[in-house]
Amino acid sequence: MALSNKFKGYLFAFITTITLSNVYIFSKSALNETNIYQFGFYWFGFAIIWNIIYSAFTGHFKTINKINNFQIWTLLGIGITEVIATSAIFIAIKIIPNPTIPAFIRNLEPVLIVFLAIIFLQEKYNKLEIIGVILTILGTFIISYNINTSLNTLFIPGTNLILISCLFYAIRTIWSKKVINHFSALALNLNKLIFMFATATIFLILTKSPIHINKIAFWNILIGSLIGPFITSFFQFLSLKYIDASRSTLIQSTTGFITLLLSWFFFETLPMAYQIIGGFITIIGLTIITTNRKKLTLKNR
Repeated sequence: MALSNKFKGYLFAFITTITLSNVYIFSKSALNETNIYQFGFYWFGFAIIWNIIYSAFTGHFKTINKINNFQIWTLLGIGITEVIATSAIFIAIKIIPNPTIPAFIRNLEPVLIVFLAIIFLQEKYNKLEIIGVILTILGTFIISYNINTSLNTLFIPGTNLILISCLFYAIRTIWSKKVINHFSALALNLNKLIFMFATATIFLILTKSPIHINKIAFWNILIGSLIGPFITSFFQFLSLKYIDASRSTLIQSTTGFITLLLSWFFFETLPMAYQIIGGFITIIGLTIITTNRKKLTLKNR
């Protein structure tokens, strides 16, 4: 029996969620054994190889035309934005003991996308959606709260880096949405990987970090780079082909809970109870935003 397009969309979104959860686990395991420059050199180096192999087999390179000045400057700008966002999130994963926390706080990213969409894309949001935004921000605040706190340590170390990452990923998303007709998804992904690999290589040389890493880090990076920058991006694109972005984003917002289970299995560590509650609150907020947006879209058709 043939699968419906909607079922395919949800299936691909769920696969994306599973693979994205594994990214936090494999990157955390690798970062426990390497510094950030060694990690970036191998992680994005292998990811470039996976994408080139896929491009070669699918004939993607044959469809590439000569790029113009607009495309060059756009790729440069988006590439720099990707470097800031991606570097910040992986440094945060290295700093924060439990990879579940970055996965939960990343739910703030759709909220920032909402604000930027209002400013740059003239999208409108109603009062109910604003409530969803507030709940998502509240949940993120609860997750990042440091229970053993003073005024100087209000949030757990690494929270500021995740917030920076969310902001620049949101900028990247809005920017990419405005220029998506000028590029293929694979081209944008390769652009990110090349910028990240070049940045890691430069700092690897400047800091005179050893290029050698142990077997544990090597295998975690090899597997993680296949799952993350390649498979996750591929299935995310397939999901958007069959269902709208809001529903795909909602499913992927459960990444934190899957990461929680994987963290318990691999690292025998769990977030505090209040942080799990914060995770639920962020997902409730995202549910309000995305489901209400879907109703408005159907109403206006």
